[in-house]
Amino acid sequence: MQAGVDAENTSQAKFKMTKTHFEYVSLHLFLNTINNEKVFKDVRIKPLMLQLVTIYALDILIKDPSGCYDTGFFGADATVNMRAALASMIDSIRPQMLPLVESFYVPDMQLNSCIGNSYGDIYEAQSEWAKDSRLNKNSGIPTYFDELMKPILNGGKL
Repeated sequence: MQAGVDAENTSQAKFKMTKTHFEYVSLHLFLNTINNEKVFKDVRIKPLMLQLVTIYALDILIKDPSGCYDTGFFGADATVNMRAALASMIDSIRPQMLPLVESFYVPDMQLNSCIGNSYGDIYEAQSEWAKDSRLNKNSGIPTYFDELMKPILNGGKL
């Protein structure tokens, strides 16, 4: 039984190590690309990309900070501070979310969302989706209302 448990623990440790390495490489490549002077023609994009990579890094650390705590790199309030920093970063990037979503070409059928569609008619599309929703197809009054609810609303007892 012990050999099976050790093999499972080893397998889990290898998976965690692989995942952590992948996240590190992703962050490293993202930062290298952002810091390459030739990548962005518009100087306003680099600060936005730095905010995105910071949000990504904070998200990774918040999901699994155990390695940083185990090595003593993080103190007692580190997770609280990271959550506050993440909330602040998300608030600061919020005005840029629509342009960010629209910057990636994703076909409307695949996106399946009014936000970021190719026409830019967010409010009109959202209104149409609401009108066409199955939730708005009936008369609005459930069939059981007259029998079960109306007596209670008119002063009846439960």
